[in-house]
Amino acid sequence: MKNKMFISLLFVMFLISGNTFAQSEQDMEVLKQHAREKVKQLNDYISYMADPNEKESNRNFSKEQAQKLFIENCNPFKEIVEFTDGTKEQIWRKDGVIMEVASLRRKTPRPRPMKEYFRGLINMSYKSVTIESTDMADMRVSKLQPYDRDEKGNLRYVCTVHFEQVFHGVTPEGRKYEDVTRKWVVCYVQVDQVLDETTGQTYPEYMVDLGDVHVESIERLR
Repeated sequence: MKNKMFISLLFVMFLISGNTFAQSEQDMEVLKQHAREKVKQLNDYISYMADPNEKESNRNFSKEQAQKLFIENCNPFKEIVEFTDGTKEQIWRKDGVIMEVASLRRKTPRPRPMKEYFRGLINMSYKSVTIESTDMADMRVSKLQPYDRDEKGNLRYVCTVHFEQVFHGVTPEGRKYEDVTRKWVVCYVQVDQVLDETTGQTYPEYMVDLGDVHVESIERLR
C-alpha cells in the first residue's frame, strides 16, 4: 500500500528526469526558510483561533488569514502532473486542502476539510486552550523537489515541513487534556524573477502556498 506522503507527492514521479532547475544550496535554504515562515504563520493563527479568551472578531480574522496561506485559499483545485514528453494531465480535482485530525482515543488520522477544521477550533467548548508549536528554526524541511515551470519559465518546487503541536486544554468541568501531535504539511514554492524598473535588474520573489496537513503521531503528555 502506498503511504500518504507518496500519494500526496505522486505527481513528482512523472517529471522529466533530465530537467535542470539550477539553484544553489544557498537558494534552497532561502526557499526552505520561506516555507518555515509560512508554517509558523499558520500555527500562530491556529493558536489564536483555538483560544476562547480571544475576542470573536480576532478569532474569525485569524481564520480568514489562515485560509489565505493555503493553495487556492482552501478552495477546490486541480493537481497536475508533467510527463517526460512535456505534456500535462490533470490527475484529480480536490475539493480543497485537508487537515488530518487525531485524538488519544482515536489515534488513526481522519481527514477534515481545512475550513471545517478552522470552524471547529473556534467552536470548541474548552474553558481554556493553549496550543504551542515548534519554533521556526527547529522545523524540519525535506529536500525541495522541482515539479514544474509556469508559463513564464519561473520555477516551482514542492517540499514538506515537519513540526509539533502541543495542546493544553481545560474543559468547563475543570478536566485537563494535554497531548503532542507530530505533523507534516506539503508546501508549494514558486520563484518569480521580478524586474526592478529603477535599476533594470531582476531579483527573485518567493511565493509559498500550503497544502494538505498530515498527522504522523499523537501522544499523551504527563
